[in-house]
Amino acid sequence: MSEKIIIKKILSRDFSIFNNDSIPKDLENVMGWIDLPYEINLYLNQSEKLNHYMKKNFLESIVIVGIGGSINSAKAIYSLFSKKMFRFPVKFIDTINPDEIQTIFKNIKLKKTLFVISSKSGTTIETISLENLIRKKYHDLDINPTLHIISITDENSPLHIRSKKSEFGMIITTKDKFGGRFSGLSQFGLISIMLEKKILYKILINTQEYIKKIRNNQNKNHTLELAKFIIRNLKKGKNKLTIISPKKYKYFNYWIEQLIAESTGKKSNAIIPICNENLLKLRDYSYDRQFIFIHNSNSPSKKINQIYRQLNSYNSPTFKIDFYNPNLIGKEMFKWQIITILISEHLKINPFDQPDVESSKINTTKIIKRKLLNVEKSIFDLSKRAKKNNSLPTSQTEYIALILFCKNNDKILQIRESITKKYKKCVSIGFGPQYLHSLGQLYKGGPKNNFVFCKIQFPKNDFVLPSFSYSLKELYLSQALADLLEMEKRGIGLNVEVDNL
Repeated sequence: MSEKIIIKKILSRDFSIFNNDSIPKDLENVMGWIDLPYEINLYLNQSEKLNHYMKKNFLESIVIVGIGGSINSAKAIYSLFSKKMFRFPVKFIDTINPDEIQTIFKNIKLKKTLFVISSKSGTTIETISLENLIRKKYHDLDINPTLHIISITDENSPLHIRSKKSEFGMIITTKDKFGGRFSGLSQFGLISIMLEKKILYKILINTQEYIKKIRNNQNKNHTLELAKFIIRNLKKGKNKLTIISPKKYKYFNYWIEQLIAESTGKKSNAIIPICNENLLKLRDYSYDRQFIFIHNSNSPSKKINQIYRQLNSYNSPTFKIDFYNPNLIGKEMFKWQIITILISEHLKINPFDQPDVESSKINTTKIIKRKLLNVEKSIFDLSKRAKKNNSLPTSQTEYIALILFCKNNDKILQIRESITKKYKKCVSIGFGPQYLHSLGQLYKGGPKNNFVFCKIQFPKNDFVLPSFSYSLKELYLSQALADLLEMEKRGIGLNVEVDNL
C-alpha cells in the first residue's frame, strides 16, 4: 500500500492499513490525536477559565511539572515564541535531580506561582513525587497548597479521582484516546500557551488548514515527500535520522526525538534520532545518516546552510523543512505524527506501545525499598563489573547512547562530540530520568548491538517526601540503577563512571 493511500486512510479514520498483528485492535483508543486540532472551542473555554483562575488568586507565573510525553510538547511549543508575548511567564520541571531541583526552586516565588501537575496516567512516579515536594514547601510556609496546584490528567485517573476530594484548585481532564507522545495538540501540549488565546487559536486553525490541504491535495504533499525520503534512505541502511537546526528549535527536536525513538525502537528495529549535537566536519558524519534540516527562511543560519551545501555536494541525503512561523507548530507536530505512523507501517511495528519501558519501572519499585547506602553501593558494584569486562564500542556497534545522571552543563556536548569522533559512531544523548520516558524504549528495545556510556554523579542535595518512604535522591539513584541493571541483564555493552561528590 502506498504512503499516499495510507495518509488518506488515516485521516478518514480507516484503520485497515494496520495489518500488522502487533497493532492493537482498539485503535480508536490510540488514534484520538487525529481529532485534537478540532477541539478548539473546548480549549478556548479552558483558556478563559484558567485566565480567570490566575487573576482571581493573584497568581503571576506558571510552573509545569511532568516528564516525557506529558511535558515535552509543552516545552517545544512555548520555546518557539518570544517571551514578550506572554503575560504569565512559564517554567518547567521535568527532572528529579535534587541538585537541579534546588536551583530551580531558588528562582520560584511560591506565593505567586501556579504549579500544573501534568500526568496522563496520574501515577507517574517522578511527577507525583515532585507534587508531594511542592505541597511540603507550601505547608512549610503555612500556605494552603490547593489554590497553587492544578492538574492535567486523563479522565478517571488517580489524579482525577483525587480532584474530586478538592485536592486541586482546578482540574483539566483529557480522554484516554491517545498516548503521551501523541498528545502535543491536547491540553498536555497546549497548556504552556493556553493563557494566550490568540496564539492558541492560530496554532489550531493553522493545523486544521494543513489537514484539509493534505487530505484534498495528495499530489503536492510535503508530509508524503518527507516520509518517502526517510523510508527510502532507511532501505539503504541510513537509519540515523540526524536533525540539524538553529538552537531555537532545540526542544522541538527533543519532541521529535521522543516521538520517533519511542514509536519505532522495538523488536530490534528503529529509526535512531540524533538531534541537537554540535555541527561537525563532513568527515565526522558517518555513512549511516540521513539529514533533516529545520530552518527559518526569514532568518537563515550561514553555518547551517554551509553544512547543508557541503553534504549535498557529497550526495548525502538531505531534506529541508522551512519552519518560519511558530504558529505553525501544530502543523509540524501533526505532520511528524503522520510520518511516524508511515515509518512504523514500513517497519511492521506498533507505533503506539512501549513494551520495554515497564521492566525498568518494576526494577525501580524493588530497588527503592533498599536504603540509600545500599543503592549507592550497588551502583559502584555495577561500575566495577563494567570496568572488569573492559567493554568498549566496536566496529559492529550500531550506535552509542550517552546516559547522564548529572546536572546539564556546556561540557556535555563536547563529550558527545569527542565520542562521535573517536568511535566514528552516532551518539544519542539522554539525561536521567527523562530519557526513561523517551529514549529508554529505543535503548532497550531497538537494535541490540548498541553501547552505553553512563555517567552518574551522586547529588549533594536531597529532599524529604512526606507521603513516601523514599527521598528524592533515593528515587533518582534507584532509577539509574534499575535501568542499568536491566540493560546489563539484556547483554547491552556498558561503561559506567561514578562521580561521588
